[in-house]
Amino acid sequence: MDLPTELARVVVPVGGGGLVAGTILAAGACRVVGVEPFGAATLDAALKAGAPETLAKIESVAADALGAGRVGVWPFALCRERLDRVEMVDDGAILDAQRWFWTHLRLAVEPWAAAGLAALAHGAFDRDTGAIGLVVSGGNMDLRTLV
Repeated sequence: MDLPTELARVVVPVGGGGLVAGTILAAGACRVVGVEPFGAATLDAALKAGAPETLAKIESVAADALGAGRVGVWPFALCRERLDRVEMVDDGAILDAQRWFWTHLRLAVEPWAAAGLAALAHGAFDRDTGAIGLVVSGGNMDLRTLV
């Protein structure tokens, strides 16, 4: 991963933890922040419990990608050591961010990929300084849901 030298943090959607763990390894000194929907908060639950736990219920518009139900053991260990923090977003914010990507940038992203923008748009980084990068990917979606 090539990161601009002025980048202070990278924001990554979290499901089972593989992408966020890989981003931590690639980001060097850049801080990494995970974002999860309230209805699929596997990493947040694991960090609070001190170990990966299986969530009893996954319910989110982003569940197809962020609904692992349990964060992996190795990603959890790395996140516990090096993740800056986890931010939580609700499904409405995710859908708003997904529509924003389409309306303003003509990027068709899956709901999970809009989670970082949702957190940014709802003030999760208002107190942070420096440039913020968002991990955004995925076009496996029904375009009719964007309008």
